[in-house]
Amino acid sequence: YGLVDDAWSAFVADRLHLAAVTATVEAIAADEDDLAVWQRLGGVVTAIDHHLDQHQKPAAAARFIALATAALDRVGAEPVPGEDQRTAQLRATLFKLAGVLGHPPTVALAQRLVTDGADPERLSAAISVVAANGGPAEFDAFVAAYKGATTPQEERRYLFALADFNGSGENSRLLAMIDDDEIRSQDAAYVLGRSMANSESGPSVWRHVAANWDGLNDRLPHNAIPPMISGVTALAEPDLAHDISSFFREHPVPQAGKTLDQHLERLRVNVEVRARVRFQAG
Repeated sequence: YGLVDDAWSAFVADRLHLAAVTATVEAIAADEDDLAVWQRLGGVVTAIDHHLDQHQKPAAAARFIALATAALDRVGAEPVPGEDQRTAQLRATLFKLAGVLGHPPTVALAQRLVTDGADPERLSAAISVVAANGGPAEFDAFVAAYKGATTPQEERRYLFALADFNGSGENSRLLAMIDDDEIRSQDAAYVLGRSMANSESGPSVWRHVAANWDGLNDRLPHNAIPPMISGVTALAEPDLAHDISSFFREHPVPQAGKTLDQHLERLRVNVEVRARVRFQAG
C-alpha cells in the first residue's frame, strides 16, 4: 500500500515519471490479493484514467483491465459459502475496476446482477459499472429504482449512480431533475458535486452550476454548498480551471472557510498533473 501510495504522490509532486508509477502498479498487482492494497491500486488507476484524453484511454484501460481480471480469477469470480467479508469486498473492488474501465464481460455480468440481484458488495459495484457504461434505458431504470426504493440506502445508491452516467443526454436529464425538485435539495448538492467529478459530464455540470449560482444558493441548504463545490477539483483543463478560479473571486463562499482555497489549490495541482499524465502517456 505504501509503495503504491508513495509512487502516486511522487508523480503528483513531479518527482517520478508516470512509467515508473504504472510499472509499480503492474508489479504489485501481479500477485497481490489484499483488499486495502487493491483499493489503493484502484484509486491510482482511476486517477490516471480520469486525466487521459480520449485517444489515450483504450490502451491504458486494456492494461489495467488485464491486471484486475487476473486478480479476479485468483480470488474467484463467484462467492463461495463461508468466505470472509474482506474476500467479498475484494471481489467487488476488482469487479468494479474492470467494469468501470469497460471490460465487456464484466459490464454484461453487472447488467444481469442489477436486474437479478447479488450479494450486497457486488450489487453496489454492479450499479456503478452499469452507470459508467449505460445509456438512456439504464438511466430510466435507475431513476425508477431511485423513486421506488424501499430503504434510504437503496435510494441513495441509485441516486448517486445517476451522476456517473457519461452521456450528455443523461447528464441533461439529471440537471433537469435537480432544477424541477425531483431530487431533494439536501441531496442535490452532493449529486452536483459528484457529477462535476465525472470526466465526461463535469464541465457541463460546472457551467450549469455557475449559470444558476444565485438560484442554487437560495434553494440548497447553506451548509451543502461547500460539499457541492468539492467537485471542481476534478475539472483540470487549464481554461476551465481559470474560469472557475475567476468565478469564485467574484462569488465568495463564506461558509466554506478555507475549504474553498484548498479546493482551488487542488484544482491547480490537478491541472499540472493532467498535463504530465497526457504528455508522459503519449
